[in-house]
Amino acid sequence: MPACYAGHISRIVWVKKEWSTQISDGEYIFAIGMDKDTSQIRCSSTEPYFVSELLYTPRDNLANIKDITLTVVTFDSSNSLQTMCEVLEELSDNSNIILDIDLDYFSTTNPFLSMYSEKQLDILATLYKFHEETTPELSAARRHKQLSMLSSTIKRLASQTSSASLSNSVEYSDPDSERLDLIRTLVTEEIESKGKVDPETLHEHGCTFDTCGLPHHISTEKEIDKHIADSVELLSRLKLKPRLITIARSSDDDYCPKEQVDVIQEKLLNSLQSLYKNMTITKHYSE
Repeated sequence: MPACYAGHISRIVWVKKEWSTQISDGEYIFAIGMDKDTSQIRCSSTEPYFVSELLYTPRDNLANIKDITLTVVTFDSSNSLQTMCEVLEELSDNSNIILDIDLDYFSTTNPFLSMYSEKQLDILATLYKFHEETTPELSAARRHKQLSMLSSTIKRLASQTSSASLSNSVEYSDPDSERLDLIRTLVTEEIESKGKVDPETLHEHGCTFDTCGLPHHISTEKEIDKHIADSVELLSRLKLKPRLITIARSSDDDYCPKEQVDVIQEKLLNSLQSLYKNMTITKHYSE
């Protein structure tokens, strides 16, 4: 969003795999600007993904507006290379392109799945579920209230020194007693299993339970090879000539499996070098 707000990018094409369902395939036209009330960068898209992430602001409350076109397309077995080329034909021979590749496109992990029990995950999904109202403004207001309440309650309950003191605590009230019981159970399980609670991480994970949750698909080596081959073949057929190629490893945040990231990177770079002969590689992460 910052690059769009600065005016560097006006068109985004997100090519995704089928296990990424945050935004449906289609074309979305909206504005990005500075929220007049908070001075934060926000957008006017009413897609649930943006509303649930508290990124939505009505267009008339945005300043320094930049219009953005976002195209989302899923590259899977139902979309052949020929179909993808037809969908993305307008990109052919366009030199004003930044090709941004995330290695978790080829193999994806939801790092939170290994951090919490199945019971905790179910509770988080219930507590943090995004509820759409009749207007995006009402949906955003409800979401803001929901997340603020959950964050503050988790932090207060997490300050208890033991699961016993937490169970006996009547200090924290919530008009929704069932919701409070769920939060108390969530925090109690964390204390019992780990001896302490990281309220920020717990809340951060909860926020991913909006409309669909984080994607999770650990690819086999055969699948990775096919994903890379298909991607490079698509670039070749489109005759795409990007001015810049950026690659995010996404391994520090565990969205790309640590045990696969180096192999994926090496195979992808080798394939890209065979396509773009004069490509210069700089590994900023190793500096």
